Amino acid sequence: MKNILSIIIAILLIILIILGLFGFNKLYNLASIKLSTPQVITLCCDKNKTKKIEEFSDEESQICPLKSIPTEEELKMAKISWKYIENNFIKKTGLMSAADKYPSASVWDWANGVYAIFAAKKFKLITQEKYEEMMNRFLTTMQDMKLFNNELPNKTYNTISAKMTDYGNKPTPDGIGWSAADLARLLASLNVIEQCEPSLAPQIEKLTLRYRYCRILSVDGDLYGGSYKNGELKIGHETLTGYEEYLARSFELWGHDAGEARRYKFLKEELVYGVKVPTDTRKFYSNFVGSESYWYTGFDYGVDDNESGKYIKNIYKVQEERYNHTGQFTAVTEDHIDRPPYFLYNTIFTNGEAFKIINHDAQDYNDFKSVSTKAAIGMKYLFDTPYANKIFNYVKNNYDAKKGYYAGIYETMAGQNKALTLNTNSIILESLLFSKIGNLQELKKIKSRGTYDYYRNNVNNFKCLPTKEKMIVLEPYTPNNKEQNSSEIAEDLKDATIAWKYFENNYNEKTGIVNASNSYKVIKVDAIGKTIMATISARKLNIISEDIFIERINKIMETIKGLKLYNDELPNRYYDASTGEAINSKGWDLYSIAHMITGLYYLQRDYPKYKNDIFTIITKYDFSRALKDGMKNYSSNDKGDEWSKSVADPAKEYYIHNALKLFNIYSYSHFVDERNLDYRAIYGYEIPFGFYYGVANGESYLWSMMEHPYYLKYKHYSSNIYFALKERYMRTNKISTSTEEHLDKAPYWIQNTIYHNKRDWSDFDKSDNNLPKLKLVSTKASFIYNALYGYIDDYARFLKDYTKKFYKDDYGWFGGYYSDSKRVNKSLNILTNSAVLESIYYKKVGNLYYNQKDKLADKIAIHHIDLSNRFSLESKKIELFYYSTELLNKFKDIDDVIRVERKDEDFVVRIGDFQTKEEAISYLSKHKKEMKDFKVVNIDIDSSKFLFSNRYYKYDYRFPYKNRVIDEENLEFKKFLETPKAKKIIEDRELKKEEKKRLKEEAKIKKEQEKLKEKESKNKKEEFKKKD
Repeated sequence: MKNILSIIIAILLIILIILGLFGFNKLYNLASIKLSTPQVITLCCDKNKTKKIEEFSDEESQICPLKSIPTEEELKMAKISWKYIENNFIKKTGLMSAADKYPSASVWDWANGVYAIFAAKKFKLITQEKYEEMMNRFLTTMQDMKLFNNELPNKTYNTISAKMTDYGNKPTPDGIGWSAADLARLLASLNVIEQCEPSLAPQIEKLTLRYRYCRILSVDGDLYGGSYKNGELKIGHETLTGYEEYLARSFELWGHDAGEARRYKFLKEELVYGVKVPTDTRKFYSNFVGSESYWYTGFDYGVDDNESGKYIKNIYKVQEERYNHTGQFTAVTEDHIDRPPYFLYNTIFTNGEAFKIINHDAQDYNDFKSVSTKAAIGMKYLFDTPYANKIFNYVKNNYDAKKGYYAGIYETMAGQNKALTLNTNSIILESLLFSKIGNLQELKKIKSRGTYDYYRNNVNNFKCLPTKEKMIVLEPYTPNNKEQNSSEIAEDLKDATIAWKYFENNYNEKTGIVNASNSYKVIKVDAIGKTIMATISARKLNIISEDIFIERINKIMETIKGLKLYNDELPNRYYDASTGEAINSKGWDLYSIAHMITGLYYLQRDYPKYKNDIFTIITKYDFSRALKDGMKNYSSNDKGDEWSKSVADPAKEYYIHNALKLFNIYSYSHFVDERNLDYRAIYGYEIPFGFYYGVANGESYLWSMMEHPYYLKYKHYSSNIYFALKERYMRTNKISTSTEEHLDKAPYWIQNTIYHNKRDWSDFDKSDNNLPKLKLVSTKASFIYNALYGYIDDYARFLKDYTKKFYKDDYGWFGGYYSDSKRVNKSLNILTNSAVLESIYYKKVGNLYYNQKDKLADKIAIHHIDLSNRFSLESKKIELFYYSTELLNKFKDIDDVIRVERKDEDFVVRIGDFQTKEEAISYLSKHKKEMKDFKVVNIDIDSSKFLFSNRYYKYDYRFPYKNRVIDEENLEFKKFLETPKAKKIIEDRELKKEEKKRLKEEAKIKKEQEKLKEKESKNKKEEFKKKD
């Protein structure tokens, strides 16, 4: 007992002596460092000098405070790394160059730079003011710079101009594609900043809302990149195991579902020096394993991360083991080098071999193996083991104090790899930051975001933002939706009869053409198309007799066959409605031609007696110049000069595209391909328009939804246009229809837009003059919207009711109502009155294309299913979504509901919705050969959970590049083109074209010869003058 007491007394005496020497407070702070109290402390190593903690303490730093203080040596490292950033930060753009003094970089590089700038601020290398200046400049440029397809950052940019480039830093206006990795790393870096810098949150969130994530993230949560070359876009997985899972988590920081990419589904562990190394089973030509992605995961989530921690540790361990076995310092990753080929992948494992170094094409470069500075320093701060410290000491002096850290030290050849890069120096700063502040994505959890959360949850958008809100898309009317009552039918018939009065009053007996405007004889050929469509509608509604119909159609067909074509190619821009003669042969207008072709299609379909004549007319038309490199309208002047202009409005281009498809004529549609579009949120609804044509209105949507086939997303576009109009009225009490209209006064035409060159709800004429006092409520739009959506939505009915008195008996329907001057627009025109007739006919039969194609109508419709206690056939579990869709496609022609659904972490294909188990067993027995791996299961069926299906059981707009217009080939016209008659027409057309080309060349040569003679004559005269 005495001995124990003596020991206790001795210990107490020792403690008192220590307290006397160091002071109680200092001893306390050795165990518990508090940033708020200025103290002097000594950190881990003998070589590390003391540093005053007050230098890192201020009010701002408390948001994400440092947990420990950098040593003098670490601050020196940070300053050297920061030198690279200083030397390569472009003040004009806020961008940083990836390689020293070479003005090119990717978003990946800049994301690393964001980590570095934040680290520099936390280590007091720059002031808060300087930090904000750099970040603001960077975020502003990122917000303003051009994107690939106006959706995602291009793969590379020039850092001085901020313009898209190729890998050789040459400007490429169309870009070269996007990288899922680049955007993910950017989102990770911005999440760190938003955690710790609330003042930058609005700019950061605005930037993240700039991108469309549909291209990158599939509906099942997988990641894709895109490469664009020679007009062709290729999409596929671009990242490897290790990278893919880290990047998936970066997207999930912002609420996206990237679960499929996060699953390590392509993982295969390979033994290297007795360590299980995570490798990738995919057959990429540059499939490799390195340190970098695992180090990033470690910095962001810690080396003990439940998901990836074991892989991070094994990636470190295998490199230590190589050192233990060979004596060769090992820290490998992808890196720039200071000589050709300038970039290599220094790998742990690639193509079945350990510790090889390859280029992008998997060629060996073993002489260039090196110890990576960034990988080695990352090791030090992630693991701090004896080996990590040893390799750290090996590389820590590998720098130029005025330029930054070099990329590495060569293994076999003598000397340093003196490549200076943003990634090397940023990762060093990121390593230091992680060591002093902790896991970078776990500093201060963001529970909610302002602008970002509002947009994704409240705006009906096309950005594929994560949201729990269901997209509202109005289904256009079909006769199955709702039966009309007798009073509705009677009112519609009265309205249609009034509209037909316009066609009676403006009918030209000689040609069968109806004037485009009351008593005005100059027309474009859309007036021919609308004459046909209105006449068909009037006959189908029994407003005119069969005899009158035949008489009028025969006359207009005779005129169409005799129309003089511009340059023997296509109908001229203008004709005289009374004579059918071309007026000033000045070119063609494809949008007008499309309306005419649409009329001709329905005429031959519903009245086969005209089929042969119409097929002959279409065959004579030569669209080759009009459709070369997009869609082009041609014009010329009296001197014979000719020029072309592209169809800029993608909505009108889509109308043309579909009209041409009615006769199997292929053309390009930016809408279908989702190329070069832009979007504007109007009262909570995004509307599309052309990136290079910043104008949006509802005009062409109205005609397309009634007359043409379409695809699911187009229904969404049309629905959003309508909802934007409705919401404006609900919020402002201003009635809007946003169409193109004839006026009863100068300038006689107006476009009421939803959006026009950065202005909402503007109105302009053909000369682009802003005319806000000419805003109209359109009769045309009111009737068509009522036909499309009046069965389900009150605003459409309100519009129809609002315009129901804008007509004059025996004359027809007026164009609408001037909102500003409160008077009727008494323009009487063919588009308004044709719209009334067509819309009422539409209410009888539905979409004019689908009304005779039941199978296609069924395909375009949404068949939501919500059934409980049903039986289905279920496949075995399938690990990859791609293979599950392949299996589904084997059964796609079966009428039963077939779909891909999740089961646990995998996928299954399920078939049928049988009411009894016996039905399901019987069905399976009939198809046991092709369904040998299926079994019967009892489940609830909810189509909202379908990931893929054989029909449209739900609408999901997140399918980029997979839009398909639900239509079918015109087989009768295809057959006609094989006839001798059609072949002769085409042959004659081509011969005539060749002859014109020959004559044009001869005229050109003759003109040049005349110029040469004139020049020679002039020279001779000058010579005579000199002699005199």
